Amino acid sequence: MEFCWTLPVDPNSFAASIEQACAAESHRYGAVLVSSLPKGMDPWVLSTAIGQRTKEIRLLIAQNTNYTLPTVTAKAWNSLKTITGCRADLNIVTGSYLPELAKHGKPLNHSDRYKKTYEFVEILQLLKKGKTSFNGDFFQINHADVTPPFEAEDSGNIFVAGSSQDAETVAAFVGDRYVVYADDVNTIRNKFAKVKAMGDSCSRQVKCGIFIDIIARRTASEAWACAEKMVADSTYIQRRLNKAYVHQADSIGVRNHGKYFIQDDYKVDQHLWAGLSQISDSVSLSIVGSYLDVITALKRYEEAGTDYFIVSGSRNDREIERIGQYVLPYANG
Repeated sequence: MEFCWTLPVDPNSFAASIEQACAAESHRYGAVLVSSLPKGMDPWVLSTAIGQRTKEIRLLIAQNTNYTLPTVTAKAWNSLKTITGCRADLNIVTGSYLPELAKHGKPLNHSDRYKKTYEFVEILQLLKKGKTSFNGDFFQINHADVTPPFEAEDSGNIFVAGSSQDAETVAAFVGDRYVVYADDVNTIRNKFAKVKAMGDSCSRQVKCGIFIDIIARRTASEAWACAEKMVADSTYIQRRLNKAYVHQADSIGVRNHGKYFIQDDYKVDQHLWAGLSQISDSVSLSIVGSYLDVITALKRYEEAGTDYFIVSGSRNDREIERIGQYVLPYANG
């Protein structure tokens, strides 16, 4: 199993992001996710700063395909890899909230956005190999190359995020890794088996991962008390705004959060809780329990085909340290 810690998304989070990236490195997480959400800092600028303050941890930089060109992304990516000693990967996101996308131009429909993403990722893969020409529906390039050039020994991984069939297709046929919001274990097993079979059909080995929140404590009762307090401390306005966002988002993954609202206790599966979906637009499920409970749940996901875990947790509650100290060292044991 590989683990990536999700850095905070806040326009004033520079110091916290640096601190958490260094903490993640000291606790032997494999990577940190630098998000591209509008409410946060620019992921490339922030990643550059983090890369110069760390030595080993990888940077997983989110790139929304609606806001830039693949050639521009390739240059930024390889420049950062050169600066950091080849420690940068891409997390390709397609965008889902139409009011936000409309701020930058007329949004494409869901299907066309993913067709554009397919071409975006395909061009990145071609540029890894050298000078490239491409004539698609959304991008046309002629003899494009990247300076500095990609190094063959570590050209970096391209993650493709999304819960729809369109996202599965992009990941299977042109991505390196597929990542999706966590769901119950059986749903994840079926989804990942499908993506890996699609990849196998064209001789591609695609690894799969999930975005998952973790609330881990010494005992299960402590963990559940903490989980319930997070929701209890939220306001009615927070919950209403989040519910409205979920229903307006043009995203299969985000809309799936809505199915949890009909469950009284928000318990989805063994050690899996959907309570934070009431107040978070990015957290679908949390693993809640003792350290052993959390390890058990992670292993169940691993058995279902999960290779990679993008983990989030409360930054004000030392979750990064607890997971790093009491979960990560034993999860692969």
